[in-house]
Amino acid sequence: MEFIILAVIILGIVAVTQLFKIYELSRELRPNEPEVITESDNRFNARLGIIFLVAFFAFCIWGVMKWKGEFLPEPASKHGVEIDQLMDLTLVIIGIPFFICNALLFYFVYKYYWRKNRKADFFAHSNKLEAVWTIVPAIVLSALIIYGMRVWSDVTGYTTAAQSENPVTIELYARQFDWTARYAGNDGKLGDADFRMINGTNALGLITPGSIETRLHELDSLIIEGQKAIDNQLAVEGTIYTKKAEPVDPHAKGGHDGGHGNAPHPNPEAKSEHGNDGEHAAGGHHEDPYANASKVVRALVDELEHLKRLRTNIANFATKKYIKSDDDMLVKGEFHIPVNRPVIFQFRAQDVIHSAFLPHFRAQMNCVPGMKTFFAMTPTITTAEMRKKTGNNKFEYYLLCNKICGNAHYNMKMLVVVETEAEYDAWLKTQKTFTAPPQEAAAVAMPADSLKITTDTIAAKK
Repeated sequence: MEFIILAVIILGIVAVTQLFKIYELSRELRPNEPEVITESDNRFNARLGIIFLVAFFAFCIWGVMKWKGEFLPEPASKHGVEIDQLMDLTLVIIGIPFFICNALLFYFVYKYYWRKNRKADFFAHSNKLEAVWTIVPAIVLSALIIYGMRVWSDVTGYTTAAQSENPVTIELYARQFDWTARYAGNDGKLGDADFRMINGTNALGLITPGSIETRLHELDSLIIEGQKAIDNQLAVEGTIYTKKAEPVDPHAKGGHDGGHGNAPHPNPEAKSEHGNDGEHAAGGHHEDPYANASKVVRALVDELEHLKRLRTNIANFATKKYIKSDDDMLVKGEFHIPVNRPVIFQFRAQDVIHSAFLPHFRAQMNCVPGMKTFFAMTPTITTAEMRKKTGNNKFEYYLLCNKICGNAHYNMKMLVVVETEAEYDAWLKTQKTFTAPPQEAAAVAMPADSLKITTDTIAAKK
């Protein structure tokens, strides 16, 4: 039936288009005949305007009545009810001037259509009219904005209030193109994480004694390989790049007035008596064993220095106080939350900006790389209850990404299960805690002396 209606509409549009084409062709047959718009033409168009107005209003009202229940799903959180009330009030406030302005527009078209003996009045300005349509909308919109700010303050302020209500603490971690949910362990706190800890076995960068050790062994292996790559490249090139730096004359052309002139770049590994990297105490001499090396060698050296700095930063984690992530639980595919209990969400992202969107709970928050964002809410309807309400046995809650984050953005969603407290506790007991992977037998800790790039290493290639 819907297909037939659509076909009739399309055929009607085609027919009207063809009639207009015939009318245009007929006008070309009488080019000297002036087109005269009569009073009856204007009256006819004015009446058509009233008919269109009635049809337009009827269509708008019918659309609202038909899709009212489908416009937004039933709110399944405490704050969702208040947000829906705010939206309903906004639509009413917008709808009133919408109907009034459109009714007046078409009424004036009908009342003041052109007549032969009627002359239009010239009306330039009215201070009272200007004041009315400025002050009245300002008052209405100010009241709406104040109400909206109060609602938003209640929703966002709930994160703090929920801390004292035995909340469930969950982190939603976004990356192209999936979600990972992390639950706090027995301590009720999410463990610390850092992007520098991310590797193939620790996608969230969680910090634990085991993950620190694993990361250090991984970096040690990379540093050994990096030094080997430099040595192999030097052997292939067969050239000794080390050159003793000459004293720099500050008065010579290209001296200190112009920077360092032709002096080699300071060696990042060298330490002066005054503690300044790459500078000798006497005469300001600089020495860099790779100053004249090829671009390939320089690139390898830069990468090696980066790995060493990263290793130092990771090693510092072990000396600082942090919340361990050993007892945290990682969940993929779906996550569960108990009904009528506060849930505090922490959001992080690995690569680009994502947006965690829970439409049924009226919750949305950006996931930004390099920072944490938060949102709190209390679910009020279980998945089973919502299935009964909707009459859909396949109904599911979903977490979606509401930012276009790449080619597979459409596939970035996660199932959300709302259940009773007992069902949630039983499910949670089946989840495994995060455990750092065992160390590889081949991973060898490097002595500190072997991490230094020295001129002896290069000279040995002579």
